[in-house]
Amino acid sequence: MPRPRIWSITALALAAAALLGAPAACAAKTEVHPETRTAFIFAKGSNGWHLQITALLAPGRRQLGFYAGGPHHQEVSYSCIKGKAARDGIIEGTAPGIGRVAVRFERTGETPVQNIPQKGCRNDGKSATLKGYFRGTIEFHGEGGYTTVAQSKARGQIEVGGKELCRKQKHHRRPSRQTEEQEVANLKDFVAGKKGAGGELTFSAFSSPGALGTGPVTIYSADFRHRRRGLTVFATTMVLDDEGAISLTSAGGTPSEATLEPPAPFSGTASFKLESPTTASWAGDLSVEIPTLGKVALAKPGFWAGACAGTHCTNTFPPGFQLAFLTSE
Repeated sequence: MPRPRIWSITALALAAAALLGAPAACAAKTEVHPETRTAFIFAKGSNGWHLQITALLAPGRRQLGFYAGGPHHQEVSYSCIKGKAARDGIIEGTAPGIGRVAVRFERTGETPVQNIPQKGCRNDGKSATLKGYFRGTIEFHGEGGYTTVAQSKARGQIEVGGKELCRKQKHHRRPSRQTEEQEVANLKDFVAGKKGAGGELTFSAFSSPGALGTGPVTIYSADFRHRRRGLTVFATTMVLDDEGAISLTSAGGTPSEATLEPPAPFSGTASFKLESPTTASWAGDLSVEIPTLGKVALAKPGFWAGACAGTHCTNTFPPGFQLAFLTSE
């Protein structure tokens, strides 16, 4: 599935986490979503990389993350970082073997933000962006030396989300299967992966029709997820191709054959073929460089592979695997 840049998805994820943990209000039919404060620290690294440190400023919540973005469609995130973050912007955290942060926020300005409340809610507080600098210690050493950061001052901001008062929502009915099928009828998805002692390597290709007036686009992504000294590490190399959608040959609606040739920084090609209703072949010289891992082959023996055209998917995905766009809240 396509993913926005790490700078925006981080804020959404942490804000959502804060809202999910909001206590119920005193009124029987009202819930209080308390004020949220999320800090962002922006630092420059070596080799053209940038580092963002994100922290949810809330009592009892130790949600810190290191997020690195590279010059060649590459991103690496480190989560489960031990630390603490105070409401006034004092942040401390350590990622063993990777880096540490111990800073204090100095505000230089404030910009009011017009918050659009959720449906059934109303604003009961002010939202704003507090701009300034974080001073102290910022150190980071990317695995394999892809980037290094050593700064005592970095630009940053604190996003303040005002308190909201909301009516308690009744459970909504799940959309019908027919509605889901209509929503994804023109989507195409391909996923291949393998899991080993070192972590999980996945290659995916997702095609959508594109916005009104534009042609189809495909996002190719190679991801490596692993654990390192208590940290969850997710490294990815991703590229968007606006030359067209994935070409999937279908028999009876089920995808049966495909040849994938992503643009640079990927190199080579790989072919998918449905050999039986439950088995598929996946072979070729497709490869790419993934930060923390180096250059890897993406179609060697040991990979499983599966494809979907709309809601018609092969039965070759591993047990328990489910594509996100086929689910509904």
